[in-house]
Amino acid sequence: MDIKVNKRQGQLLNDTIAQWQQQQLIDNQQAQQLRQSYQIISFDWKLLAVYSFWIAIACFILSVILLVADDYLIALISRLINTPASVLTITSTIIAGLLFVLGVKRRQHYPEKTVSNEAMFFFGVLITAVASGFLSHTTLALHWRESVFILIPTAIPH
Repeated sequence: MDIKVNKRQGQLLNDTIAQWQQQQLIDNQQAQQLRQSYQIISFDWKLLAVYSFWIAIACFILSVILLVADDYLIALISRLINTPASVLTITSTIIAGLLFVLGVKRRQHYPEKTVSNEAMFFFGVLITAVASGFLSHTTLALHWRESVFILIPTAIPH
């Protein structure tokens, strides 16, 4: 079973094994066996190129969609601007709650996918801050102190 390590980790392992050999904690055969138990991997430029290509395609498709749907999006945004702050607060809170629930479920089902799992929580916190901002514009909270709106997102348990 080969352990895959990056260059820096491989250098550390090589130096450690050489030091052990020098101190005669291990013999040459054990050192060779240890050196063969890991493999130094280099950066995968081909994979980066593939991801960059897919991102470029997605950006192109998105730009074409936005160009075609420009009038529709402007009408949609103008309707959103006229939406009462209380409705936007409730909607944002529901979306944030769904993102947190999705993040917890993803963490349980796919614990190895830490970046995408934590991204769910990040967007949940971001939408919670948006909901707090909308809450500050409702008639219920017009006379509250600003510190309350900063405190609300911090009350989210992690």
